[in-house]
Amino acid sequence: MGRTVNRAPGTVAASSSPWAAEAAELRRLLEDAVDSYVDRRVLAAVLAEEHRRRERLARFVGRW
Repeated sequence: MGRTVNRAPGTVAASSSPWAAEAAELRRLLEDAVDSYVDRRVLAAVLAEEHRRRERLARFVGRW
């Protein structure tokens, strides 16, 4: 049996709507909307730190 999904009256599932956007298009729209609020240098530094921490964690777990 299929799963029942409760929706507000008058709404349809996104996949059946002719106005539904593809995931890639939604991502592009979101990125365009927030782009001016992102400090790329800070983002790059945070991502680099996350990468270093993940590598350290992987090395630590790999020793077990």
